[in-house]
Amino acid sequence: MRATSGTGSVWEQKVGYSRAVQVDNALYISATAAGGEDGLVGQDFHTQTRCVLNKLDTVLADAGFDYADVVQSKLYLTDISQWEETGRARGEVFGEIRPTRP
Repeated sequence: MRATSGTGSVWEQKVGYSRAVQVDNALYISATAAGGEDGLVGQDFHTQTRCVLNKLDTVLADAGFDYADVVQSKLYLTDISQWEETGRARGEVFGEIRPTRP
């Protein structure tokens, strides 16, 4: 089984991608930014990371999954010196689940 889902973003159609693609019992999720209707959400990396993780939660739930089903996650930073703030946000969500980080 292969199913796709989107958020309705104009970019999904323009660029030709899906927010998520489910193949059997695996869900593949596209990269997500901390963007909102008015641009970048929050002024700090912790807030921005939590925004992305909240979006992830919605995508997972829409497909019948949750954080506990995540086996791998990637995080890209524009300022590596902020790794602790992003790590703190990630730990708040994945602290007990502990997916891999390539």
